[in-house]
Amino acid sequence: HDQEEALTVADRIAVMNDGRVEQCGTPIDIYRNPTTSFVAQFLGITNLVNADAQGACAHCALGCVDINTESSGDILLSVRPEQLAIDISSSGEGMLGVVLNREFKGHDQFYDVQVDTETFVVMTDHRSTFESGDRVHLRMTEPAVVVNRN
Repeated sequence: HDQEEALTVADRIAVMNDGRVEQCGTPIDIYRNPTTSFVAQFLGITNLVNADAQGACAHCALGCVDINTESSGDILLSVRPEQLAIDISSSGEGMLGVVLNREFKGHDQFYDVQVDTETFVVMTDHRSTFESGDRVHLRMTEPAVVVNRN
């Protein structure tokens, strides 16, 4: 089935995996708050990030990030490309990374940015001018979503 069409026209969606319902809810809720890594990946692009949580904060390659639900210990986060901001500012806000490549789509762009040993997909509008090799700062713009591993 077409995920984009389902997100556009449905009032409620049930995401199934191997014959069982993984998550059911409104398109907005399921997209913004997937409960499993399968659902997060099924409904669009996401960065799955291992982290160590302590309350409402988790430590990962992106630094100490806010999370949507208090947790403790090893967790998995879903971070959508639009939840990340990329900046060349000298303020140093966010984690330092390197642009690996850019995919221009007209109205928006996708960048692959390497931070330490992890690569993150970041979405920006069409006006961004980052190029491969640029050193940039990457930061979260909203809390990451804790998901169950599949």
